[in-house]
This record gives sequence, structure tokens and C-alpha cells, in this order.
Amino acid sequence: MAITATDATDLLQLVGIPVRVASADTLIIDDQPTRVQVRQSPPPPSTIATTADAHILYVTPRLTESMRLAAEQNPRIAIAAIGDQVVIVSGRRYDAAIARDEAPPTRRKPWARMALVRALARTSRPRRQSELALETGATQAAVSQGLKQIESLVERRGGGWALKDIRPTIDYFLAHYPGPHGITQYWYGVQPVIQQAERVATLSPTALLSGDAGADRIAPWRTPRMAIIYVDQGLDLAPLGFAEATPDRATVSVTVPSDPTIWHVATAYAGGRRAASVVDPLLCAYDVARSGGSDADEARERILEALTKSWTAGRD
Repeated sequence: MAITATDATDLLQLVGIPVRVASADTLIIDDQPTRVQVRQSPPPPSTIATTADAHILYVTPRLTESMRLAAEQNPRIAIAAIGDQVVIVSGRRYDAAIARDEAPPTRRKPWARMALVRALARTSRPRRQSELALETGATQAAVSQGLKQIESLVERRGGGWALKDIRPTIDYFLAHYPGPHGITQYWYGVQPVIQQAERVATLSPTALLSGDAGADRIAPWRTPRMAIIYVDQGLDLAPLGFAEATPDRATVSVTVPSDPTIWHVATAYAGGRRAASVVDPLLCAYDVARSGGSDADEARERILEALTKSWTAGRD
């Protein structure tokens, strides 16, 4: 599987290095703007030797001896070796295996199971495990395991799997989803929130609207206060007139999520089209609730009512 810049941000966070997204090809690593170069194979020594004065992060599958020497001798060169789980920043080496040993034990995030819940909530039509695997982006083995973990919510029917009821499933997701994680940028704009979200979405073909911007597509109800947008790489909104903001002041948040299932489930809800533009209703409801406001819970319920009505309409 190809490595990505998101793999690098996850690894940097794991070893405890402060990182945030500045733009599509730049990270702020330990307060230093750093250009990112993703290489599916290690760059040759001649390429590393020509690194200019700007700070650069090479994202590669493994760490070679020439890369190690270059990064340890030149503090402008950083390395994130995804396969080896090693980072070198400012001449210092960090090993993720050591970081894991020193950190409190953590449980693996249930991305596949939570995606399965969202996929099953899309329709009451029974589906085979292979269909559910396509809708979630998980392996068929992960789907099989997930079905066992939520056995109280599902039943075998018509040669496939379906929910027994939608509301307990909604409650299960809202109680157990750990959030998308990843890296989030917060921005403030002066235009109406939906207009802001639509402008930002034009910057990335992978953009998915959520929060109040997603709710406006699914079940509009309250005056939007913040749009949440998922993308696969960071975006610089300053050229569009946005200013960086704190979470409580932001009108738009841009997240590069760690949850890898978001786009798969959104595509399923979009009818299998590749260009989904909004997240699934359950994730949108989750995001609306955490976006704040005295009427956030009621706005969330409007989305869930629409989902319930859609699911119930197809019930045998």
C-alpha cells in the first residue's frame, strides 16, 4: 500500500513531536515550517545532498544509512520512515516502538467496526459480508469480526446481514465512536458559513462536508455556526481570506483524519459514486453535536430523524 503524508503526521504524533498542517505540502513540525516530500522508495543520496536552505521532511517506507547520516548532520532534513516506524527531526532520532513501550497502553481504534455500523444504518436491505466490506473499505475478515462484536444489533436475513432496529444502532455509534482523530486546522471567515464551506471544498477533490455544512445537505435546521471539512491533505485557506483561529472562534475546521473509512462510507451513501461531497449522516450528527451551540443536540436529532425515516422506509 502506498504511503501518504497522513502516515507521517500519525508517526510524528506517536513519537511526541508537535505537528500541524499548514498547507497541502507543508507541515509545521515543532514550530518549524517544513515542506513534505512523499517518496514510495528512499531518495538517492544525491537528491538529499541538494536539499536547499528550506526545511524538508522526506516520507519514505524505510530508513537508509545515507538518509540517516544526512538527517543527523543537517537539521534542515527530517525523515519519517513509515515501515521502520522511525523519525529523525532536528538531528534527533525517535523510535515509535520505544514510544509505545513508554506510553500507557492504548486500545486500537475501532474504525472498521464503527464504519460497519454506519454502513448498516444506510439501508435495511440485507447485504453480504463482501458488500459490507466494499462499503466500509475494511477487509471481509474485519467485517466478520465486527458483526460478532455487534451481534446484539444485527440479524441474518435474506442471505445477508441487516440491523434489527435503527435507534439502538444510532445510540451505539454515538456512545462508542472515538472521533476521527488526525490533524485539524481551525480557520475564521466572515462570509456565511455554508458559503465558506463551499469555497473551501473547491480546493480539494477529496473534500467531504460535515458539521453544520453537512447538516445543511442532509437535514437543514439551525443557523450554521461551524463547517467541518475532511480532506486527505492539509489546506492553506489564507489566500481565500481566512485567518487561523482557535477552536472556539473557528467558522471552518479542516481535518486530515486518521479514520480511513470516512470516504468509503460516504461513497456508499452517495450511491456508489466516486465523488461524494458529504459524510454519512451518523458521522455528520456526531460532528454537529461536538461543534457546540445551545441547539446542537436538537440539530443532531434532526439528522438522526432523517436517517431513521430513510432506514424505516425500506424495512420489510
